[in-house]
Amino acid sequence: GAFGVIEWVYDVNPYMDSDNEVAIGLRRADMSYKPEHAVLRRFAAFVHRSRGRFEQPAQPDVVLIAPTSELYAPRALGVGATRRAVEVLSLLGVRVRVVPEYRVAAELGTPKLIILPAVWGVADSAWAAINAAVWAGATLLSSGYFEADDAGLPAERLGGSPRPLAVVEVGDSAGTLRYPYDVVKSAYAAQGTVTTQMVGRGHVIHYPSPLEWAYPSPVQERAYASALRVAAVAPAPVRAGEPRDGRFVLAIPFRDATLVVLVNETGQDDVVRLVAGPSGTVTIERSLAAGDAVLLWVA
Repeated sequence: GAFGVIEWVYDVNPYMDSDNEVAIGLRRADMSYKPEHAVLRRFAAFVHRSRGRFEQPAQPDVVLIAPTSELYAPRALGVGATRRAVEVLSLLGVRVRVVPEYRVAAELGTPKLIILPAVWGVADSAWAAINAAVWAGATLLSSGYFEADDAGLPAERLGGSPRPLAVVEVGDSAGTLRYPYDVVKSAYAAQGTVTTQMVGRGHVIHYPSPLEWAYPSPVQERAYASALRVAAVAPAPVRAGEPRDGRFVLAIPFRDATLVVLVNETGQDDVVRLVAGPSGTVTIERSLAAGDAVLLWVA
């Protein structure tokens, strides 16, 4: 519900000979409905009632670069890196616009924060557009050693030198990053420490260890939160009072009100506490069943 709904097929097809496909569908062969059907009907009714409110959505201040060229690498780590970036931003309640690497020059726009997840390299056209945006005032969050283009050929990006990546790396002053063995054997870290440099009117924040290739860690959340502050990205108008794994809050401002999407991916019922306003002085509590999602408007 937070990022759109796609129902693959409405009716189960009991004549299929594929065990993993035959059960797909909202309505079973005996014409009974699966529990997900009630959720989709509830969402559809909400959208129908609210159809006059979906006007002039605010554009996100954060852009995530999807490393398209990584899909063709021998070890395609770009998918996992992009997924982890989305997970961290979701946990922080931050809306994001995803721009593919080969569309950056045309579609980057003027975001406050650009996130380049861990990569081996980045296309020249994408890097030129990112660099221009930073000089104009954007903040770039990057990590690891990526002095190469999209074909893996040497190319100047941030400069610096590579070093072997360890299984356990110092992430920041409060925590470490742990890496899968295949990443350690195939990737590099950069020499040096965490840096924030002024470039033109913007900033470049760089972590020497590739953030998104690591196992999930609070270091990643702190890095993203710090970059949001440097980029002066305003807090969401409605956000989680206590961000927790498996519970996501997404606020989408429209012209007259803010649409809030609550998602509980855990197996336990919960009460989600929301705070609203710049100072977080307004508190809203909402029950959220296990595995459920809720839509609501906050004026």
